[in-house]
Amino acid sequence: MESSASGGSPTQPRRAWVVLLYFYLAALVGLGFVITGATNMLFGAKAVAFPELEVASYNYDSSLRRDPQGNIVASDPEREAARQRAIDDQRRQGLDDVTDGIILVVVGAPTLIWHFRRGQRTGREPN
Repeated sequence: MESSASGGSPTQPRRAWVVLLYFYLAALVGLGFVITGATNMLFGAKAVAFPELEVASYNYDSSLRRDPQGNIVASDPEREAARQRAIDDQRRQGLDDVTDGIILVVVGAPTLIWHFRRGQRTGREPN
């Protein structure tokens, strides 16, 4: 049995380790949010700046007029209008991705910073 003069309990080092683990794991989660948010923002910015790059994978032909056999019979202006709608959709989706990325960074950065700093302070405290 440990005397009260020694100033601590045998479970105190284990408790400090668990607390440190919590703070650093929470900081890691915050870092994940920041990385995911930054990635979303970059991909969204690409879609806003260069929406034509994404239009190739976007099927805008589905909205065009077809004959009974399923062949497209739309005029060139109708095709161009459909293509422009596809570009606008891609730009809108890019702005949505940028917004989602900002939200993730706004949530993740304070979580990362606060938990990391708290973990550092807790790790420096004497046992």
